This record gives sequence, structure tokens and C-alpha cells, in this order.
Amino acid sequence: MEEKDKLDQFFKARLSGQDAGASPDGWDVPSDRVWAGIESEIADRRQPVVWWRVLLIALLALLALLFAGLWFASQRQVEQLEKTVAQQRQEIREIIAANKPVQSAADEGAGLAEADVETGSAESEKAFAEGGAANMGTADRSSQVIASDKGISPPVGYEDLTAPSNFAEGQTNAVAEEGKTETPEGVVKSGINESRQAIATSVLIPDLWNFLEVDHPDLSVNFDLEPDGSRHVSKARMLPLEFSFSPVLSDRLLTYKGKDIDTKFERTETAGFSWTASVLTGVQFSDKLRLLTGLDYFSYSQESTHLMALRYTLQNSQTDMFGNRINTYTTDVPTSFGDASIEIRVADDGAANNPDLSEGRLFPVEITAGTNIRQLGVPLLLEYRSGRGPVQWISRAGLIGNWIIDGEFSLQRARGVHPRMQARSFRITSDKLTRRLKDFTLDMQLSSGAQLNLNDRINLTLLPTFRTNLTPIFDNKKLKTNIFSWSLNVGLAFQL
Repeated sequence: MEEKDKLDQFFKARLSGQDAGASPDGWDVPSDRVWAGIESEIADRRQPVVWWRVLLIALLALLALLFAGLWFASQRQVEQLEKTVAQQRQEIREIIAANKPVQSAADEGAGLAEADVETGSAESEKAFAEGGAANMGTADRSSQVIASDKGISPPVGYEDLTAPSNFAEGQTNAVAEEGKTETPEGVVKSGINESRQAIATSVLIPDLWNFLEVDHPDLSVNFDLEPDGSRHVSKARMLPLEFSFSPVLSDRLLTYKGKDIDTKFERTETAGFSWTASVLTGVQFSDKLRLLTGLDYFSYSQESTHLMALRYTLQNSQTDMFGNRINTYTTDVPTSFGDASIEIRVADDGAANNPDLSEGRLFPVEITAGTNIRQLGVPLLLEYRSGRGPVQWISRAGLIGNWIIDGEFSLQRARGVHPRMQARSFRITSDKLTRRLKDFTLDMQLSSGAQLNLNDRINLTLLPTFRTNLTPIFDNKKLKTNIFSWSLNVGLAFQL
């Protein structure tokens, strides 16, 4: 059946013998069966090709594969870095273990154990005591003989120790010389070499440490440089600051409250692209956990095509210079964000100058309208990070409190569908939403994506995000409207 025949059948069934006045709300809707017939015919001819959806899905899949490849590559780099760190750590431990006796050798002068020093000192005191007593009664025995008995060669600048004035000085020198007799020449040289090695090691360890510290600032490693403590390398916790911008694909969820559903317009409302921007900062609890807040600007847009059987109320009528009648009609167009008041001027451009439609008559008109809603919000998001290396995975969840700062309804096009109206021209003179949206809404947001480290302070963030109203943006006796959206947040994150 042709569209014209269907429309004629529809109007014959609905309008036969009905010339009553306009309905209280200015519009009527036919039955479900008639709506299905009219909408299917027009939808079959005007169904848009959804290539942009296919391209968007393909783009998201490509980006997901790209970041997955970067993540796996970064994991390999992290594993290699951990092996290098473990190797360097073992080398540091070996150097420290090899130089543990250096400190005692430096303190004791020649690598002597404390017990050996005490034993040598006691023996020297005993020897000089015996030698002094013997020399007091025997003048021909010299201290050189006493020293020879102990196997000690006289030092350079030797003086006779038998003199009472030189006895104390001789005892002191003998104690020192007695200590030297217990230390072989090789031990002395070994102590000197170990001291030199300790000096070289004290320079080598900081060089290794600096290498490990700057090689990967995000990697946290503990090094046991001293037996009684350790040194920790980790990236400093800095204040995050993030700027992001994202395209948004939004739609809305309608909930009808009554059994008599008289608004079928939602079948032709389609989601539209819009955008959102945000500035976030917060507190960093650890390397993996942060709490973010800031400002968020969200713009919602949708386009709707309404095929409506309207009963217009005639406001005024006039005749142009060619004798054509020009009539202005007003009505309320139901939308998912409330009724919109529109004013349309209809002129008959046909030569036949068909008589005007009577006031209160029903006839279908196809209108195209757009709705734009802008809101400013304050988010409170909890962020968790996982992974190490140049790519990190990020998950965020939280709430956003929004204030509606603007709501706009714009009628873009109107066209008569019935053959009697196709020859007429439609001019839109005014349109506006007649019902106010909610002033405040509470949203929930879930995000999961990746962050690429460009350098120590700048990161590139890519976060697919889902967002929906927890409280409706519009609510009346007939229906309740909630917005939900998908967005791809792309931004730069800075570490201050």
C-alpha cells in the first residue's frame, strides 16, 4: 500500500465526522497500529547509514590493541630492568662483603687483632722490667743485649737505656717496637692495599647507585648498603594535575509512569555527538591510589525527528499580494525533556490556492529538532593504578554533582506529510522548552584506560568512560528521563 493511501486511510478513520475543537494539550497521537504503519514507511526510506558507528568501534578497538601492545612491551622492559637491578644489587653486596675488614685495619694501623696488641704490650713491659732490674746491678749489660734476647733489632737513633734518665723513654719505645715484631711485612702491605681498595669502593658504590636511581624513576627497590639499614629508591609523590577533553556519544533512558503511553516520539530520537572537558587535581595516597576532584563541563546533544498528528490552533490568518492565505499555528511538541512550544507559519504556494485546514483538524507534520543541555559539575573520583613502566592501566570510579546551566530546544525543520500539506511552505518562527529541567543532578562515572608516560612529569591519558544520571534530569507525571553517555577522554596529566 502506498504511503499516500495509508495516510488517507489513517485520516479517514480518525477524522471522519470529527470537527471538534483542539484537545486540551494542543496535540493528539493516533493508535499504536497506525503509528507503526506511518513510521515504518518513512523509516525505510530515511534510515541513515551508521558508518560512523562502525568507524568509532573500529577506532576504539585499534586504540585498545595499540595500548595493549605498548603495555606488553613495557612489561618486558620492566622484567629486564628488574634483572639488571638484581644483578647490580648482588654486585654491591659482594663489594661490601669483600671490604668488611677494611675499617678495622684502618683503625688498628697494621691489621693486628686487639688480643695480639694486648699480649705484645704485656710481654714488653715484663721484659723491660726484668732488663731494668738486671742493669741496675750489672753495668756491663746493655739494653741492646736485652733487646737481642727478645729478637728485636735496635731502632734508628738508639741510646743506652741503662741510664735512669732514659729508662722511661726506652720503655715506651720498646713497647712500640715489641708490637711491630708480631706483624709480618706481608700483613702490613695487605692492610695498605685493602685501605686503597676501600677508598676506590667508596667511589664505585655511589656511581652504581646513581645509575640505578636514574635508570627508571618509577621502579621502587630496596638496597641493603649497610648491615644496620637500607636505602630506598622510589618516585616522589607529587600533586597531580590533569586536563582532558573528549568527544561524547550520549543517549537517554526513558521511564514511563502510566499505562496510557501517549508519547511515541522517543522512537525517532537519536543520540548525538557532543563534548566534555575537565580539570582534575587531588591527593596521592600511594603510588597506586589517588583521590581526584576538580571541575567538569558536560554538553549533551541529541537530534530528534518527530512524526506527529497534530491538531493546530489557528492564531491569525492573512492573505498575501497574490491572494495566498498565510496562517500561523502554535502547538506543544512533546520531547523527552518536556514539552516545547513552537510557532509555525504555513503558506499555500500552490496555484490552486487550496482552502486552509480548519482549526482543530488533525494532520501529520514531520519536524526535526535538536536539544542541547549544558551542565557544570564537581567530580569526586577514586583512582587505582596498576603496572609499571611507560604504560600504566588506570581505573576510576566516583560521583559527579552537576548544575544545569543551560537547556535549549531548537526546531530545525518542519515538513507537511499529507498530500494537502506538501505544497505548503513551513517557516519556524519560535521554539522553546516550556518545562524547566532539574537544577541539580547526581551522576555516576566509571572509567578504565591507560596512561602513557611521556617523561617524568607529563603523561598522556586515554580513558573510555561511562556516565549516567543517578537522579533524573527531567521528571513529570508522564515520564522520567535519565541521560547516559560514552566518552573517550583524551588528556594530559602533569605532576607538579
